[in-house]
Amino acid sequence: DYKKIISQPLFTSARRPPTAKRTLLLETTTKTDLLLLKIKGIVANGIKKMVLLERNNKLIELYEGSQLDGWTLKKIGPNSIILSKGKAKINLLRTRDDKTPTISRNTKWLPKDRSPK
Repeated sequence: DYKKIISQPLFTSARRPPTAKRTLLLETTTKTDLLLLKIKGIVANGIKKMVLLERNNKLIELYEGSQLDGWTLKKIGPNSIILSKGKAKINLLRTRDDKTPTISRNTKWLPKDRSPK
């Protein structure tokens, strides 16, 4: 039965992708569940910022303003990934004892400083 294909052709000049933001619909997520997400990377390209997360061996791309389980990604900064849900906020880069970790870069490959002292 090809009636639906003929009535809604795949290739037309007026066809555009949906403009609604994608939302991952999963079970209700608590702050503790969010802390179990693995942060795989942060990408900042000019104005647009994205965080790459892993949950249950599946990668999740999350852009500022996107939602994950009802939580909205508010801000991606050098020391913070802020998600909010109503009045509740969480920084994914905070450790369990609520201290912000020091961001360090692996610079072993850089040459030693040879400037005169």
